[in-house]
Amino acid sequence: MFVGRENELTHLNNEYKNNHSFVIIYGRRRCGKTTLIQKFIEDKDFMFFQATEDEDVVNISNFINTLYLSTNNPLLKNYITTSWEDAFNIYLNTIDKSKKNILVIDEFSYIVSKNKAFPSILQKIWDLYLSKENIMLILCGSLVSIMKKSALNYNSPLYGRRTSQIKINPLPFTDATKMMKTKNFKDQVRFYSITGGIPLYLNLIQNNDIEIFVKQTCLNTSGYLFIEPAILLNHSYNLNNSYLSVINAIGSGHTKPTDIASFLNKKTNEISPALQLLEEQLIIKKELPATENKKSRKGIYLINDKFLNFYFHFIKPFESQIERGLFDSAYKHFNDTFYFQFQGKVFESVCRELFITEIKNKKIEWNIDTLGSYFNRDHSIEIDVVSLDKINNKLFLGECKFFNKKTVDISTFNNLVEKSKIFKTEKITYGLFSATGFTKEVLDLAKNNDNLLLFNEYRYIPKSEIHKAKNI
Repeated sequence: MFVGRENELTHLNNEYKNNHSFVIIYGRRRCGKTTLIQKFIEDKDFMFFQATEDEDVVNISNFINTLYLSTNNPLLKNYITTSWEDAFNIYLNTIDKSKKNILVIDEFSYIVSKNKAFPSILQKIWDLYLSKENIMLILCGSLVSIMKKSALNYNSPLYGRRTSQIKINPLPFTDATKMMKTKNFKDQVRFYSITGGIPLYLNLIQNNDIEIFVKQTCLNTSGYLFIEPAILLNHSYNLNNSYLSVINAIGSGHTKPTDIASFLNKKTNEISPALQLLEEQLIIKKELPATENKKSRKGIYLINDKFLNFYFHFIKPFESQIERGLFDSAYKHFNDTFYFQFQGKVFESVCRELFITEIKNKKIEWNIDTLGSYFNRDHSIEIDVVSLDKINNKLFLGECKFFNKKTVDISTFNNLVEKSKIFKTEKITYGLFSATGFTKEVLDLAKNNDNLLLFNEYRYIPKSEIHKAKNI
């Protein structure tokens, strides 16, 4: 099932209109990069080459074989070469140059891992031949660090050759819901908290029961998502135990560099290289209070990948027990923690996404300079959604409440106003985000307060609708 990715498809189609183009597509495994490319090329002339982790000569042989299958040229059936230059020359001499051609090299990073000279070889081929033909070259890869180093960074031989690049992220919440069978908003947030918007994981959802999904797919040695993290972390990212220990420390709640180092019985400078690499790999992210300068030292580290975040909270601590068939502790921890703490944090990220969406849809007038959350040094004050509008010198502060049944009452607004006193500005717009609606008192307040915005489930509630509503 293909959902979303409209912007990416539009971009690829615009690149296709050019006489020649060179597009780099990269991102985490299972995000749907290959599916996106297949959707784009389905009605076009193309050659799709899937590289493997085999030795270089095997990939060259497979490239020639793929060309043979694409063109049915009998001269290529038993052709043997050990040279990429030769392989690309054969490609150029075989394709129909009167038409637009697309050449896709998927898992480009696998080739580079076996042949460090491949970017230089491809640079030469592009400069001398491919760039002079009506060809669209697409390089795609899942090993993010290798893709950056070999294709995107300044020191790469391919630097300056690409015409554009697309980073494929997990599906945003609104697109992810289209792949879910349940239409219940709270359950959609819960499934999103586990799958992280990864299309392949979303396809594993067979019913609307969260606990059945978790027990069968995550907390089960036969479940697909039980061993998936090992594949991601050990194979895709090639991380050794020291890096895994840092991720585990962050997943355990140690988010400041000093706390991470202390947990691992190391000095802060000893873990700095690991933090830097994990951040480059997009596995973790450094989060600053939205009002802070990027150079601020008040940042904390969080696991960037929602599924891996779920794994380190609910699977990793109980792996040994689950492998022995002892599930009670894992089930209890899930039931005690997921519904009362974990899902709420993911809901906050959904609310920030919703805020952006409603601005794009012209429902809200706001210029986003920064968007995130706020927390002070000891986390005694936390605000879920914070955005600066520097053009108009305004501040947006939002509180997110993911109650099971209770509606958001006036105390939530009052608490938010109290927290806002730490900011030295009077131009504040407040926002309340709810999964269960609002009390009449909150609705009445919002009717006549232009500086209070209400969001329920998927959308912003306009003032005109609030005036008509008895309850939302």
